[in-house]
Amino acid sequence: MLHAEVDTIQMNDEEVMAAATHILDALFVGKETTGLGTVLTFKPVAAIKGVLAQEEQLIHVLPASPDGSDNYVQNGKYMLFLERNQSVYYDYDLFVQLGEKALPEQDASWDAYHVKARTIAEQTAAITPAVYGVPYSKDTELEAVIGFSSNIFVVNVMDVYAESDITSTTVYNCRVTQVIKGEPDPDRSILITLFNDSVRVGEDYLMLLADAAKTEPVYTLSSRQNSVFTIAEAESITSLEQLLQQAIPFEQNPVFDKGDDELLEKENAAENSN
Repeated sequence: MLHAEVDTIQMNDEEVMAAATHILDALFVGKETTGLGTVLTFKPVAAIKGVLAQEEQLIHVLPASPDGSDNYVQNGKYMLFLERNQSVYYDYDLFVQLGEKALPEQDASWDAYHVKARTIAEQTAAITPAVYGVPYSKDTELEAVIGFSSNIFVVNVMDVYAESDITSTTVYNCRVTQVIKGEPDPDRSILITLFNDSVRVGEDYLMLLADAAKTEPVYTLSSRQNSVFTIAEAESITSLEQLLQQAIPFEQNPVFDKGDDELLEKENAAENSN
């Protein structure tokens, strides 16, 4: 569940501007259908609130309502009120539209909204998160991913907990058998969201995982490509073999309650929001 979808209360314009991680002027480029629904593509031309990297020439926006994707004109300029969401399981950061309004440049209130937005941006920039979601490493170097990982475990993949109909991921119920870094709960197994077909039930893996302080016992990968290794693979890579030599045996109760609604909410939070 994306962070902006948690609160369904309608906000007024000032509340939307205060809550937005980004307020942008952007040109509408097009749209595509994804597992999340229709995603809009925009080319930012000015930032009133929030920072974009220089290489972010295009951004991807989930409209506030399913029919909201039909309200845009090709190459038209719009003022967007957005919340940025990151996830290791997405191909790109996803911006979620806040409120119901994406203001077209021709709107009579265009200038007034910009004045108001700049004022509110100055007042709230220091307290508004830059992005929602569990941080992950975009580094391709294994050593950097190891250093980034808050939790490094050897786990046994016990069974499938849930399959996603939005992303190409599966949530597995896993039992920690060795700890290299981190402090898992000994009283119950953990949930790990993994890319489809990346593991086999019943086998053991060395996993490099992100911070789970807010989501434990739900864990996410610390990188897209360098987080899951068979034991044989780990033993053939010097830096991972060194980690295995440091591993401490861990006894964990494999019982997990699949009916725990709170844990289901945490699984959603870990995959998509902070």
